[in-house]
Amino acid sequence: MGAVRIEASQGDRRPVRITCDGDAIDAYEGEPVALSLIAGGVDVVARSTKFHRPRGPFCFVGRCEGCLVRLDGVPNVASCRVAAKDGMKVERQNAFPSADADLLRTVDWFFRTGMDHHEFMAWLPEPLHTAMRATARRVSGLGLLPEAVGSPRPTTERVVAEVVIVGAGPAGLAAAAETATAGRSTVVFDENDVPGGHLLGDPDPDAPARAARLADTARAAGAGIRLGVRVIAFYDGERMIAATDSGLVDVVARSVVIATGTHPQTMLYPGNDLPGTVAAGAAVANARRWGVLPGKKIAVVGEPDLAAPVARCLTDLKANVVLGFGEGTKVVRARGRKRVAGVVISKDGREETVACDAIVVASRGAPAFELAQQGGCAVEFRPEAGFVVTTSTARVRAIGEVAA
Repeated sequence: MGAVRIEASQGDRRPVRITCDGDAIDAYEGEPVALSLIAGGVDVVARSTKFHRPRGPFCFVGRCEGCLVRLDGVPNVASCRVAAKDGMKVERQNAFPSADADLLRTVDWFFRTGMDHHEFMAWLPEPLHTAMRATARRVSGLGLLPEAVGSPRPTTERVVAEVVIVGAGPAGLAAAAETATAGRSTVVFDENDVPGGHLLGDPDPDAPARAARLADTARAAGAGIRLGVRVIAFYDGERMIAATDSGLVDVVARSVVIATGTHPQTMLYPGNDLPGTVAAGAAVANARRWGVLPGKKIAVVGEPDLAAPVARCLTDLKANVVLGFGEGTKVVRARGRKRVAGVVISKDGREETVACDAIVVASRGAPAFELAQQGGCAVEFRPEAGFVVTTSTARVRAIGEVAA
């Protein structure tokens, strides 16, 4: 069992073929490579760095390490961020002899309570201890070096604006419309290829249309929306560096608005890292846009007020939802070896096993505070939310889900 394509959703998209460890996989041009892999029957996309546990894509926004692969000779590529093209060569990393049958997985079985390889067998004579550390480094890590030496990434352009907004979600687009209407030159940067942010994975059927309307309003007001641009560094409260496929962008702004939203989060239960575990927003967005469901039998878990609409939305998108989470229900553990095979839940003190091949996690995200903090904003840790931006500066303002 695994991800399922909704045949009626493929439309006129061009079929392409990629390979994974030499095996041909049918895909569609433009969809995320990670989605092509799981829809093509690849359950174990990656192995974890240290213990070689099986991994699959969870967030589909480049925030987890579940889809790192070697792509066309380049290691550690987040395959959820790369559009599929005909002839792409994917290789899974950090496994021997293969990702599906990784003998190094025994490391996890021997060290059930974890292992600090820096202190592992520290009582040995120094030469032997040094050899043990070297061995630990070789069986860990994320793959081999690139096949060819890469060229330095050049700075291809310079952008100067009165207002630069990072994030084209609902908060960022609304701010762009406001500042542009006030006559201030405004540019919005977003790493995705379509604007909308979390609305793209919102279970409300009108959410994608609402995202399009917000983008149209911002553009009509005069704001520029730059997609496929990821802001990676912030200096001196006014200068930023952004990355595109072709190079780096030097960005200078009089005022900066941070609307980076949240990072998807999983729940805490044994087995929450098994392939087939997918964030709710990713599951909804993938089904809507690309016509791929995370499994044939889907269990939706999480906070009831979030899980219920997600379960309804996926059902409307032709998913077979075998569990919709309710009040008082708790996840005990996930079942499965190489991917999800079921979920054990507890309600009213009684445990029940629900057979499924995908678990969709509907939980609140953690604020994506990092860029705001680089820009000088104050950050506070709150147990119920994570690190939240609490105070903006004269030049940098955080808005939306990233802020308190």
